[in-house]
Amino acid sequence: MLAVAVTVIEVALIVTLMADGGDKSATLARDTVFAAVMITCNGITGLSIIVAALRYRTAVFNAEGTGTALACIATLATLSMVLPTFTTSTPGPQFSTTQLGYAATASLVVYGLFVTTQTLRHRDYFLPVTPEGRIRRDEDDDHVGPPTLRAAGVSLLLLAVALVSVVGLAKGVSPTIESVVDDAGLPHAVVGVVIAILVLLPETIAALRSAVRNRVQTSLNLALGSALASIGLTIRRSRSPPSGCPARSSSASRRRTWCC
Repeated sequence: MLAVAVTVIEVALIVTLMADGGDKSATLARDTVFAAVMITCNGITGLSIIVAALRYRTAVFNAEGTGTALACIATLATLSMVLPTFTTSTPGPQFSTTQLGYAATASLVVYGLFVTTQTLRHRDYFLPVTPEGRIRRDEDDDHVGPPTLRAAGVSLLLLAVALVSVVGLAKGVSPTIESVVDDAGLPHAVVGVVIAILVLLPETIAALRSAVRNRVQTSLNLALGSALASIGLTIRRSRSPPSGCPARSSSASRRRTWCC
């Protein structure tokens, strides 16, 4: 739920900035997703491991679950951000319409299979483990009971209201982000990094809190799950370079827009 909510906020910010940014924002979605993957796989994961190692001397996690998540991330990242450079169906490093349809479908399928594996078929792979290698079951910690149907419904409604509010506020925040980046003389791609940092703050806080409680596997689930959602739940479509532009002469002709 947290990964999906973060992805909705991310896409809302991307769409808002791309709608107002013109041609200079054509690659904003790609930059944001790439930044999100780097921040989650290196920043959040690294911080969680460091915090747990400093506090407990050893950071313990389940290699099967973490390896599965990393394999899915590598597959989706290669498919969506590396493979377009080597395709020849259309000028420039972009997919054709048919290739885009396949990439979008494959991304959703891989993400769906991962969620099914994580929550149903091999749930034990993604549960925290003790230093002795034993799976840390719910009874090992103090947990509240499952919510009632009424509480779950109210929570879901409030989550939807919060997401709508954030999407509405994105319109007001987006000009400030772009103006600060432009005033600092930074490349426009930094806007994507700023968006990724903003939307990943909840994931970062939750992951670090889990690491402090010696539940590193939960931290890795949050970080890597967010990276998977950033790619797997973002449906891509390409836009051909403007007429009159050389096919591969400059980065200005490599235009791509993404939508959810």
